[in-house]
Amino acid sequence: MTAGRVALLRRAAPRLLLAHALAYPQAFVWAMAAIPLSILAVPEAALSDASVDVVVQIVLRKLAWPAIGVFVVEHFAALPWALAKDGASDGPAGASSVVRARRAFWLATAALFAVALLGGGASWLWLIFR
Repeated sequence: MTAGRVALLRRAAPRLLLAHALAYPQAFVWAMAAIPLSILAVPEAALSDASVDVVVQIVLRKLAWPAIGVFVVEHFAALPWALAKDGASDGPAGASSVVRARRAFWLATAALFAVALLGGGASWLWLIFR
């Protein structure tokens, strides 16, 4: 390996590992937030004709997509930060590309959590009180 690749790996690996570690709770929160909508997506015929196991499979299949989606998005949100080069700034008052990329990563992570918590909370309240 060249020195440049080793340096890239040294700075990218911990950043991608952090994103990977954060992707698991993100996926869990999104799956829990999607439960009410997944329950509503089960056809009435399946509820009356099918066993509980069939309904659970239908709901779990619908829960997988938001969880997998946010898992992938969290990893992609970390890529600019992982690939940003340390040290160079954009001028005397400008932030470095690493700082901007890190800020964008944390904003994306916070936004994903906020959307899941607020949207999921609203959907659970709606399901409970309907």
